[in-house]
Amino acid sequence: MIEAKTSEQSGVSLKTPKKVSVTNSTKVQSDSDASAPREVCLLGYAEETRDMVFDLPESTEIWAINMAHVFIFGPKGPKTRARATYWFQMHPRNWSSAGKPPTGYFGRPREHLDFLASFDGTIWMQSTDPDVPNSKRYPIEEISTAADRSYLTSTFAYQLALAWYEHSVLGRTIGKLHVYGVNLTSMDEYIHQKACVEYWLGRLEEAGISVDIPDGSALLKGRLYAVAETDLSDHAFERLQFWKAKYTEAWANINTCNSMKAELKFWASQLSAIAEEHPTQVNEEIRAKIQSVFDRRSANLNALQERSGAELNGALGMVKDNQHWLAITGGIDHRAPQLPDLRLPADYLSRDWDVPEPKAI
Repeated sequence: MIEAKTSEQSGVSLKTPKKVSVTNSTKVQSDSDASAPREVCLLGYAEETRDMVFDLPESTEIWAINMAHVFIFGPKGPKTRARATYWFQMHPRNWSSAGKPPTGYFGRPREHLDFLASFDGTIWMQSTDPDVPNSKRYPIEEISTAADRSYLTSTFAYQLALAWYEHSVLGRTIGKLHVYGVNLTSMDEYIHQKACVEYWLGRLEEAGISVDIPDGSALLKGRLYAVAETDLSDHAFERLQFWKAKYTEAWANINTCNSMKAELKFWASQLSAIAEEHPTQVNEEIRAKIQSVFDRRSANLNALQERSGAELNGALGMVKDNQHWLAITGGIDHRAPQLPDLRLPADYLSRDWDVPEPKAI
């Protein structure tokens, strides 16, 4: 038997988070202490500032979103001082991110629904969900009417608008609001979400809430026009384009390796079939020589794919870092906003196939 040793060693690891059980989330504030100013933290995913949540006092309410439970709760229970009062899942069950099939769990894995079902705080959603016992319909009409503004372009905006509503309308005073793990520096976020979030931050400050934006966040930062011009944004933009090119190069190498490995596997199966049908013509010496060629080619492809995977991950980190600093210095990533996704070769590449019919776009 001739084998193509094409084990998947792309260097890119996509791990499904483990199911967690949450048992100590902070309860919604009771009426007896409703007059005391609250301290609230809105929590996102951005690595630059999300760890700051663990240094907050126990009394701070944490309002988290989407899959943040993977970060703030460990696989064996909550991490130190990890807790949450509110959770926000504003996507419909059949939602999916661009290019990905819907999962039926708000575009996330089943683990996310399991978490929401076990969470003992309030979960704000577009509408209540029978699978999520503590789900509650988000008061979008009430907030839009009270604020005289219907402007909500992200889950973060929904969080901020609710904070404004509870503070300004319901009398549930918030003294200080921390915004951790929120940058909004990628192209889509920068264009569609950042302005709305900063609008609501302004409404909160106008309402008398002290807003804490960490230095590592790109929110409420930019060039002081005509006074403090800087070439830092130009430098960040140049570095951004350099690392995007490195990412694309690694992406191309990985996909080339995937295709070559699929083709190698195809020819291994074909030669194996020939060797089985003609055992006298394809003797052991010939088999050994063919296998040696396949082994060397497989090893080289695996090594190149592993190295390219590491380069791709490193370049992606640098792209995100420079997008962040570009936004802080007042620039914008206006070139090639989307990096190509890593794609595996189609299944038909591992067997004989016909050219598919062209499809209308």
